[in-house]
Amino acid sequence: MEFVQFTDYGCPDNPDVRVVEGWGGVKDDTYYSSLARQGTAEKQVQEEQNNFLLSYKPEGSNPAEKYFIKYPTNNDTNDRGFTKKISDGFEAWNKGNDTYLKWVEENFYENATSKYGYTDRNMTQYKAAINKLFAEQKVTKLYLDNLLVRDDLVAIHYRYRSLNKQITKVTFGDRMEFFKFDNETLRIVGNWIK
Repeated sequence: MEFVQFTDYGCPDNPDVRVVEGWGGVKDDTYYSSLARQGTAEKQVQEEQNNFLLSYKPEGSNPAEKYFIKYPTNNDTNDRGFTKKISDGFEAWNKGNDTYLKWVEENFYENATSKYGYTDRNMTQYKAAINKLFAEQKVTKLYLDNLLVRDDLVAIHYRYRSLNKQITKVTFGDRMEFFKFDNETLRIVGNWIK
C-alpha cells in the first residue's frame, strides 16, 4: 500500500496531475525478507525481526517518545498536534479496551465513520468491533514506521504484536491507517484501516 500526494498544476491545455510525494512503506531488510522466495540470509533477517518484535516493549512516560517514528519522512508539514493524538491513541490502546474506548469517545466525532477493509462502520459498530477484538486477542501497538501529515489527513504505518487468547499464538504484523481530522477541533471525522 502506498500513500501518495498528487497535485494538479492547473494548466488548462494540459490538465496534468503529478505525484508530489509518495511513501510506499518500509523497504529495509525486513521488507525483502518477507518476500515469497527467501534464501538463507533473508530468513535470518526475518527471524531476527520476529525475535525483536516478540521481545520489544514500548517504554517511557512520554507517548510521543515511547511510540517513536522509526523512518521519519522529511517533509514540510503543519502537524498541529496530530502526532500527539496518534501516540496518545497507541498508549490508550495498549492500556486496554476501556482506556481505548474512552480515547475514542474523546477523539472521534459521534458521527465519525471507520472503514476496515471493505466494511464501513459507524461509531457504535466500531466500538463493538473493538470490544470483540480485545476479547479475542491482545494486540500491542509497538512503534510507528512513518507518519505523514497533509492538511487534515494523517497516514500512519506501524508495527504490532498480537496474541490470540484462545490458541495462545503470537503473530506480528504491520498496518496502515488513515485519519481525517477536523482542522479546528482536531477531532477525528473518520479513519480507514488496511
